[in-house]
Amino acid sequence: TPVDLTIAIGNTELIKIINSQEFNPKLILINEIATLYIKDYAFASETWSINTPNEFGEFPIHIAVRRSSLEELRAFIAAKCNINAQTADEMKYSALHYAAGTGNLDIIRSLLANGIDHTLIDGLNRTATDLIYLNGKPKNMFFINKWLTQDV
Repeated sequence: TPVDLTIAIGNTELIKIINSQEFNPKLILINEIATLYIKDYAFASETWSINTPNEFGEFPIHIAVRRSSLEELRAFIAAKCNINAQTADEMKYSALHYAAGTGNLDIIRSLLANGIDHTLIDGLNRTATDLIYLNGKPKNMFFINKWLTQDV
């Protein structure tokens, strides 16, 4: 079960959160655990909604990517966030644009594997793929070339 997985990976903070809720451990779903993690652990001090931007125009998925937190990203995806959300400012960055900027290949892979739209255009008329090439990391450029031709 998801609770068994949480125990197996030893995330004591998440176990405490689950225990503080009124869930039947045998019936709790992974997206419920993800939502609890997001609400009570990763963003405990912030007032937010999973698909609402903060005062800087960033959605929670952007913040997770900016933090290079694969754990938070997976939690948002499991909680059914809008993976294609673009920042609510003139730049209109997607989470994939952020990942391309940070150069974190694990985040890039996760976003693409979970169906992010790689053709979204930012405020400067660039796709995240364009940013991957502009960033110049050979490993990322090699990966995106293979992914675009579906050889990954």
